[in-house]
Amino acid sequence: MFKRPLLLLPLLLALMPPDVRCAGEPAPPTNPLEAYKTKITNDATITYPADEQAFADEILLSYQFPLRILDDASFEAQLARWKKNDLALIAKKLALEKPTEAMSASFDQFRDICRPAVVEEIGVVRIYHFSDIKAAQASGSLPDGLGYNPENEALSIANHITAPRAGRARARVVPIVLMKKAPGMTDEKMRLFNATIRDMRWRLDEAVYNAYCGKLYEIARPSIIATIDKASFPLWIVDGMVNIIPISVLRSHNPNLSYEQLLQAHTARPSDFETHAAGINLDTWIGTRTAATPKAVADSYSYLAMLVILDAIKENGEDWIPPLFERMRAQNSPAFNMGAIYKIYTEITGGKDLRENIAIVKERLAKKRGANPG
Repeated sequence: MFKRPLLLLPLLLALMPPDVRCAGEPAPPTNPLEAYKTKITNDATITYPADEQAFADEILLSYQFPLRILDDASFEAQLARWKKNDLALIAKKLALEKPTEAMSASFDQFRDICRPAVVEEIGVVRIYHFSDIKAAQASGSLPDGLGYNPENEALSIANHITAPRAGRARARVVPIVLMKKAPGMTDEKMRLFNATIRDMRWRLDEAVYNAYCGKLYEIARPSIIATIDKASFPLWIVDGMVNIIPISVLRSHNPNLSYEQLLQAHTARPSDFETHAAGINLDTWIGTRTAATPKAVADSYSYLAMLVILDAIKENGEDWIPPLFERMRAQNSPAFNMGAIYKIYTEITGGKDLRENIAIVKERLAKKRGANPG
């Protein structure tokens, strides 16, 4: 019964002075970032350690904020080139007189999707000392967008950090981490800041391009599928063309890149592809499905179809593609089948047999599977 007074211990500890209360115990870690200074102008907010005043002032003198990562003129000019050249190339591949209204509408939708990211403004700069980030992590108060692993001393910085602005859209944040405290050296620090801005521009430009690569598939697919009467499906040539024509358009951007390089960069090879491909007969596979097909298997069917067309392109170039679509469109009917397409291909290419390309690709995949059975 004499233990009840111990309930007063938390209250007594709270009333003790800090030096008494913590005697014999380590002091909680402090967060040095709380002592950082903040300068707010009409268009920018910059946070920095007290000894980096000169660096902060130089940033504000060197750049006019808010700063656009990509300017409207460059963005619109690039989109205009893509729309003019790429849509015309898709139409040419499909033997169409001009791009369809649906192609143009799909492209304009892409522009609208990208615009919010393109018009983002840099309005916040945060300068950190690496040692302060380590201390902030120990105190449990890391800033947004930064990560630190004390086990391997690895620093991570998010690619996209934003901060709120009163009455305006959120601003992009430029985080600058100085690995060591070095008074002065403003020129070297400005080179780091300039390189960070260039990297942000490169990343946004790359993100827009990668999104466009995916959008090309959506732009081309409806017109490719519309070539064949729905009652004629499935025809593997259509699945293959849906994938290979966007890749062909991307190759027109840089002819020095091979199809293999483009496939590696912009398509996902299905898991266990060689194994799945071994059991796929392109002419009959879909029609023989009697149960739900795993995604990896269905993707392997489309990927195999694309590889066969690619093999035909390597053998005969791409000039046979427009007349193939022209002939398919002219002969289209509910009874249209792959037998008719094989005949058209043979006539266009001067006696070549597309089924030989199927056999070559399958044999190549079998050898690869045999060499890597695991």
